[in-house]
Amino acid sequence: MTPSNPQPATNNPQRASRTIGVFDSGFGGLTVLRALLPLIPGANYIYLGDTARLPYGSKSRETIARYAVSSARFLHEQGAELLVIACNTATALALEDIQQALPIPVIGVVEPGANAALAISKEIEPPQDRSPQRAHLLVGMEDRSPQRAHLLVGVEDRSPQQEHLHVGVEDRSPQRAHLLVGVEDRGLQPEHLLVGVGNRVSHLRDGLIVAKLGEPPHHSNQADKDNAVILSEAKNPRISPDAATILPQSRVLVLATAATVQSHAYTRALKTLGMQAHEKACPLLVPLVEEGWINHPVTDEVLKIYLTEALAEAPATNTLLLGCTHYPLLEPTIRRTLAALHHPLTIIDSAQATAEAVASHLHAILNNPQPATSNLQPAIAFYATDSVEKFQRLGSAFLGQPLSEVNLIDLGG
Repeated sequence: MTPSNPQPATNNPQRASRTIGVFDSGFGGLTVLRALLPLIPGANYIYLGDTARLPYGSKSRETIARYAVSSARFLHEQGAELLVIACNTATALALEDIQQALPIPVIGVVEPGANAALAISKEIEPPQDRSPQRAHLLVGMEDRSPQRAHLLVGVEDRSPQQEHLHVGVEDRSPQRAHLLVGVEDRGLQPEHLLVGVGNRVSHLRDGLIVAKLGEPPHHSNQADKDNAVILSEAKNPRISPDAATILPQSRVLVLATAATVQSHAYTRALKTLGMQAHEKACPLLVPLVEEGWINHPVTDEVLKIYLTEALAEAPATNTLLLGCTHYPLLEPTIRRTLAALHHPLTIIDSAQATAEAVASHLHAILNNPQPATSNLQPAIAFYATDSVEKFQRLGSAFLGQPLSEVNLIDLGG
């Protein structure tokens, strides 16, 4: 079926702004359009919700790419000069396919969200002290005393004044105390802490041994066994048996759908920027939002469960990235839940971050970009591949205003 009354927005000769196409598998992308409107008010917008073929998350990568490319081509045919893939699943699994299929700029939602997380991290993380007077950082903590043995990660200081230890490398000199990875060396004490010791005594459970001063464990004998003391977490709560293998804690928590999490798109994007991510799949949130249960006890309880689990898995998180375009509607509830859990986080809305990336792109390529104070009213054309009435009803909540006429189209299978 062709559009009942297609009106490409580019037909208005009074408008000098570009035409922006916005595509999602359903309603969530309307939050991106909602963020775009005040940033680029004089633009022409064409929105397509591929509601006949949602959810994309349950489809194969090849099928998602085919659906997304056909939707993108439709928007290009309608006059879009720039395309926004306002769908995390389509961005994660089909962005390159769309970029190769179209001769216009294509912007997804993952990279802008990751860039926003990087910008936030620079504001909230203190700079590292690289002065030579400082002791090198231990894994998980910093020993600042100049008398301490230093622990380097993959970097060896060969100066004769300091004996540095590599991670997982044993210093066998009798003058130095051995360092447990992740545990601060508190100076020369009667006992050395060893990690990855070669002589594994028969009763070693935690992989931790304390030997007498001046007796590095070159040989396994009865004296070693008599002098060995097992250090468990129960005996010394500062020491974790897994300390040698624990990586630095995640800094960015990403809430997303199961399909987006399985793609690891945000993990790759954040890793490229030198950041760590912990992705948490929240499969119940999208249906709850589309049911209209944005402020509902069931949604509150589901969010509490998801966030409690995620923060237990990544307790050092200081930033929360909303990796689904449905989730901005839940941001007030998410903030309340985090406050109740006594773990407030800086929240990044990937929809808002994407809109700002689009605005920056247009400002860079246009000689006279429309200012945000423009009096021009945005021209918006809406298209859906199924359930026009439902699209208008639910879409108004995502867009924050009533939707005008929605055109029904058929893009095939």
